Amino acid sequence: MTDGIIKGTGNSRYLKSVANFMALYPTYEAFAQALIAGTLPVDLYGVNAGGWQVRGSDINKASLLKDATASLYGKGTTATVDDILAAIRPLITAAQTTADSKALISTGSFTGSGTGGSRSISFSRRPKIVFFTGNDDIDGYARDEDPTFSIAIYGQTTIITSYASGLYKMLGVNAVWSDRSLKISFPSDVVSNQNLILNAPGKTYHYAYI
Repeated sequence: MTDGIIKGTGNSRYLKSVANFMALYPTYEAFAQALIAGTLPVDLYGVNAGGWQVRGSDINKASLLKDATASLYGKGTTATVDDILAAIRPLITAAQTTADSKALISTGSFTGSGTGGSRSISFSRRPKIVFFTGNDDIDGYARDEDPTFSIAIYGQTTIITSYASGLYKMLGVNAVWSDRSLKISFPSDVVSNQNLILNAPGKTYHYAYI
């Protein structure tokens, strides 16, 4: 919408009164008395474009709240803007409740370095559970099968890794959480190449978190 700017020349609008105005107020005194009493019959009779520097947008029902818009919220032709604002709040609340009840899933990936030390993974929000996928293919690993996926739970200092024979904690590996990140420590002296889990050289790991 556009704000109106009048020129200040005293002619931005027209006035219109009754047809027998002169008979009702034949003298200036009668005119002034009616004006003072608030009984002078006058209508605003439109806008004089010549009295405006910038013609503002008209404020009316169509510009504030169309009937078609009101019907979107189950309201009729007499609805006000305030009625619509009041109707929007429950819709937002219901939508937020629905969104909160759904699991939000995000994904990412990283590449292993194959050395001891640590790896930090940043998330777009605080995760509850992080699932890591990928077969590490660690030659000479003592288990029956190399790990195929791992699970990290927010706040837990250990990571669970799957093997063909079951689930095991990652020995010697420490998980440190902050609000939106996970730091995994890989000691260089852990037996059986444990430090290569989730960190095999050149291997791309994918993860998803909820």
